[in-house]
Amino acid sequence: MRFLFLTANYKPAVNSGGPVNSVSSLAEGLVRRGHEVTVLALNEDSGRAMEVPLREVVEVDGVSVYYFKRVHSYYDEIRQRFTQVARWEPAFFQWCRAHITTFDCVHIHVGLLKPSSWVARFCQKHDVVLAYHQRGNLDPRRFGRLKWLKAFYIRYVEAPVLKRADVLFALSEREVEVYRMWTRNRRIQHLPNGVEADFWGDGCADRVLKSPKEERPQVVWSARWDLRKGPLEFIAMAKIVSQLHPKVRFLMIGPEHGSDLRVVAAAAADLDQLILLKGLNREERREHLQKADIFVLPTYGEGFSLGILEALAAGCVVLTTQAANFPELEGTSFGRILENEPEIFADAVIKIVSEPADASGLTSKRASEFARDQFDWSKITDRYVAIVKAKVGS
Repeated sequence: MRFLFLTANYKPAVNSGGPVNSVSSLAEGLVRRGHEVTVLALNEDSGRAMEVPLREVVEVDGVSVYYFKRVHSYYDEIRQRFTQVARWEPAFFQWCRAHITTFDCVHIHVGLLKPSSWVARFCQKHDVVLAYHQRGNLDPRRFGRLKWLKAFYIRYVEAPVLKRADVLFALSEREVEVYRMWTRNRRIQHLPNGVEADFWGDGCADRVLKSPKEERPQVVWSARWDLRKGPLEFIAMAKIVSQLHPKVRFLMIGPEHGSDLRVVAAAAADLDQLILLKGLNREERREHLQKADIFVLPTYGEGFSLGILEALAAGCVVLTTQAANFPELEGTSFGRILENEPEIFADAVIKIVSEPADASGLTSKRASEFARDQFDWSKITDRYVAIVKAKVGS
């Protein structure tokens, strides 16, 4: 099959959050199965222009990628600030008119892309299967300031796109609920993000991975430098734990740039046991996660966190909140869903680092096995293909 993916940011972007990794992982998985994938994206990484060719094909790990520019104006800057909506240059629409009908499936991978309305109408007119991911962007819990503006946009601009879609992909049961808030379209499929279990676990799911009884237990936070990801709560938790367990080491891993990086750095400055690591590549992040014992994400809202999946695959115990939309952790030995209070997270960390070495090692092994069995990208990709094939053949 031939797939056309539309997304805001794509490789080599490194500062734009989880969708870059999840969309590229799915695209590359499809290519390995013999399908053709073309990606249309902006030439930006977290608002910064990337040095990539414009309006011409670039092969990125077997995927054909076209980069387009954003149309800038004062009004658009204000609108994007509160709705994440950016206008695309006219060349994008010219390309789509010439090529969309040659694809079996067009997949809008991020909610609130400005061209979505036009693309949805075009696909409907020419009988091309349209798939849609929201990736948390339609959830009122994540709207922040001027939430009424984003709700207005979704109700009158994005909702018609949802109505036209042949399949709405939900990363979690929470996203299923959110879709039903905005549309009567019930063509919803629950399909979570995946993880490259072999890479993050390094083939070690069959043995005990680690133990917090090592000389310096490690607790890790990994996400974008965004206050909605709970970095300040993590720092407050670290300060509580360090008073009772001064040997525990805390790491915060994020991209080179971020909207709230200065705030986070200032809050962490007076805690010697905490280190901020910026701009690490995948191999470096894997090294730290495999050495870590606990992954903490006191988040206020997720689509379906790749950071949690990577931490599980690397054998970490995961502590997070209900807003992570990861109920699969409930009832396991390697996950806790907690109220978003630093004291509560601190109590959970203290309990884990005090566990016997053999018990903690077994828990680490189970976390890695769980990620491999439930969320390996190979299984997610196969399920995705089956869903789309059913739509194309109907």
